[in-house]
Amino acid sequence: SYIVYSILNKHGLYDNVLDVTYGRGRFYYYKKPKFLVAADPKVWEWIVKPDIFIPRPVWALKPILQNIKLTFDVIVCDPPQWKKNTSYSRRDEYSYAIGSATLIINETIKLANQLGIEHMLLHYDKLLDNAIVVEDILFRYVARYLNNPELRVTHFTLYRISR
Repeated sequence: SYIVYSILNKHGLYDNVLDVTYGRGRFYYYKKPKFLVAADPKVWEWIVKPDIFIPRPVWALKPILQNIKLTFDVIVCDPPQWKKNTSYSRRDEYSYAIGSATLIINETIKLANQLGIEHMLLHYDKLLDNAIVVEDILFRYVARYLNNPELRVTHFTLYRISR
């Protein structure tokens, strides 16, 4: 959670945060933003309780957010990343409910453009093509409990989304 805080705070984007793949809210454990709006198709057991929670996938948020007329510094996206040949309980049902990582990322960018949000923080295993990178931090899971024998890396990348 320190990585998320440090990137966003460094760029002055930590006041009003919209997280469209909220999950348990672990990104905000180190320090909660001043105002945090979260969305996810499922209500998880939260680590950090958001100020507003919207139980919807990213592609269903536009009408709700336009009606409450909030402005955001940044939109945060941490899509699930499943590797082939990996077994997850109820993976098919959950994937159907929330969509693929590519779909979620594309819908996040679309929503950001519709709401006038200029920055997106993305936690993903690769960089996006044709996107303006403001800052990128490579992260390697090394804790035993995360079962990362290949020592894979992911990116925490702040993008400027062109309108």
